[in-house]
Amino acid sequence: MTYGYDLIAPDVLPFEVGNALSSLLRNGKLKSGMATEVWDIVADIPVELKPFDIRSAVAIADKYKIYMPTTHIFLSVLITGEAHC
Repeated sequence: MTYGYDLIAPDVLPFEVGNALSSLLRNGKLKSGMATEVWDIVADIPVELKPFDIRSAVAIADKYKIYMPTTHIFLSVLITGEAHC
């Protein structure tokens, strides 16, 4: 899945993944016990975590009136093979 690529993500990624997993559980998209299985799979993906300036991200989101639930989309694709936005 990641051969030949260097993956870099903001250091909030683990928290975002946890948040997305709890949301998927709460909304019935994941069966009980699946969240920890998915976490284990995601945790094995080699990703370099970089510091993330949340204040700047919030300012950009406010300026452009955007919200990007990218972690939720990523997990939906990982679990179902389809993006569920």
